[in-house]
Amino acid sequence: MSNNFSDNVNSSRAASKRIYSDIPMNLSIHPNTKDLTVVKDIDAVKVSVKNLVMTNFMERPFQPTLGSGVTGLLFENNDAFTKESIKDEIYRVIKEHESRANGVQVEVIDNSERNAYTINIKFNVIFSNQRQETEFYLERIR
Repeated sequence: MSNNFSDNVNSSRAASKRIYSDIPMNLSIHPNTKDLTVVKDIDAVKVSVKNLVMTNFMERPFQPTLGSGVTGLLFENNDAFTKESIKDEIYRVIKEHESRANGVQVEVIDNSERNAYTINIKFNVIFSNQRQETEFYLERIR
């Protein structure tokens, strides 16, 4: 009976150490294997957060509610209301679709001379004790 108990404990410990993986947006090729590169664990969560923010509604087949309205907000007047709307939309999409990230903080930095925003997102990943950060640039493209 002790063997069954120890097997259950070991399998539950293995299940708690999840390994997440994702394909980066640049679709880079591994130089040796000639296969797509893969990002894992914390980097996979960072890629996922950025992808969620950059995805428009109705962009992914069979998932019409997945995405955010951030890119549409880039064409609004550049003011404090738009900045807050972008921030709110980022909070919403991460809360609804990325359960691995919590304690989210979003900073939207105005680059009005370039019709763009710098987005800085800080969060905790559920399987890590370290605070993570991802930063990217949102620019209006005609």
